[in-house]
Amino acid sequence: DNGLVVDKSLIRPATLEDLDAAFCQKLMNECKPDAVVCKMDHYAALVGRHLMGLGLTIGKDILLAGFDDDPLAGLLPVPLTTIRFAPDPFAKTCYDRLMAQIADPAEPLPRMTLIDVELVIRESTTGANPSS
Repeated sequence: DNGLVVDKSLIRPATLEDLDAAFCQKLMNECKPDAVVCKMDHYAALVGRHLMGLGLTIGKDILLAGFDDDPLAGLLPVPLTTIRFAPDPFAKTCYDRLMAQIADPAEPLPRMTLIDVELVIRESTTGANPSS
């Protein structure tokens, strides 16, 4: 919507099992990112652990964010910036689409629906020291 270009070469699909120290080292060597955004807070927590193991300081040397505002996000050694995704609007959209599909299976469904989310900014992207 903002006309920003996504460099698809920086996207690294990964399963939970992929997120080990070797994956993070390869990511840092190949992409040299200043920030990492993970598809779930759980993934971000694992990536953060391995990046710290590489000697990086989360929130200073590299910014880190996740998605879904898992309760663990605020409890990590460096609290995680995340996207809070309210389940009610998502559930309603899914229900409405399911009912529309049942009512008329031949009617094509919209390919995209926008649902408001909330950005929860924490120390993993601000550089603040949570212990100070």
